[in-house]
Amino acid sequence: MPTCNNNNIFEWMKNNKPKYEQAKHEFENILFKLNRDTRFSNDKSPYNTVPNIIRLKWEIRSTAHF
Repeated sequence: MPTCNNNNIFEWMKNNKPKYEQAKHEFENILFKLNRDTRFSNDKSPYNTVPNIIRLKWEIRSTAHF
């Protein structure tokens, strides 16, 4: 952790450029995957959320004939 006397953002960026580029690339990949998964999913959400599970149970009950 840098001390207050050594708090120069330019020096930090110069010394940590590879780490910064790797983190930036990983973040862009995560955003790409989330956008892709959301775009091509049926319910337009990247995860199977609770409201979707409740909706599916309601659809099953509403189509059942007793």
